[in-house]
Amino acid sequence: MAAPVIAGEFDCEESPKTKAVEESLQNRSIVPDVRKERQPMDYKFIADLLADVNVPTDGILSRVLQKDEHVNITLFGFSPGQELSTHSAPTPAVLYFLNGEADVTLGDDVHQAKTGSFAYMSPLLPHAIAAKSATMMLLVQIKLPKRAVA
Repeated sequence: MAAPVIAGEFDCEESPKTKAVEESLQNRSIVPDVRKERQPMDYKFIADLLADVNVPTDGILSRVLQKDEHVNITLFGFSPGQELSTHSAPTPAVLYFLNGEADVTLGDDVHQAKTGSFAYMSPLLPHAIAAKSATMMLLVQIKLPKRAVA
């Protein structure tokens, strides 16, 4: 069951009906009073991801944008002809191509990636990338919570 949205969270005027429903729910102790304690939100905002990043003339650029206990986000720049050979990772991951063209191997399949291409990879999926032109790609690795050992 989805948690109800409380109008007061968004600095907007509550309708009498919304307020009555909210009070009714709070009186039943179903909805905690989220207004009392607001936790600061951590975030990172980059207005233009590609503005200050240039694809190298020869080689592969990798720039870590965010790394914490939840995700590892890396921006890659490939010069034409550069490759990441077949490898796998223990986490699920997403590839998003910001520009350029590349051959992307996912398992036994080869796909032609271009600006706007997206790939989701399950853990341990063998994959590789071969840039056909100057290519910028975003890699998002999703860290799974550690399970308690019984």
